[in-house]
Amino acid sequence: MPESSTKNILIISREQRLVEALLSIILGAGYHAFVAHDIDTISSALREQDPDLIVLDMSITDVGGFPVLEEIRMKYDLKFANTPVIIASEGGDLVEIGRALKLGIKDYFIKSTFIPQQILLKIKKHTGDNSVVAPQAKPFVPISSISDDSK
Repeated sequence: MPESSTKNILIISREQRLVEALLSIILGAGYHAFVAHDIDTISSALREQDPDLIVLDMSITDVGGFPVLEEIRMKYDLKFANTPVIIASEGGDLVEIGRALKLGIKDYFIKSTFIPQQILLKIKKHTGDNSVVAPQAKPFVPISSISDDSK
């Protein structure tokens, strides 16, 4: 069993398969994880859980994740302006990623092809966690056409 961490990771997504995969990775590595799936739960999670890192699914709303990212950066307490954000991109669109980088994201991954170990390394890097702990996540088959679950 991995050593327990006090790091809080907020997952913002409405896609159940993605949430389950990320929870397996995050909880398996000993982090605390919280899930928000709409504007109300995002606001509440930010205030109550004080995340050390946010994983934002860019397809969280019908118009994409940018309104959510902009709100996190500008509307809430200033501490969230500096909270590391890793985005989950549908297809790795360079325009989308470039725009997100300008809004201060720290990293990204492509939902259909991510590898659990890579996600864990990104989380460790951006939370300042230098521990070397193998993830306890279940084997993962890359998700194809995950966005179909949310329609």
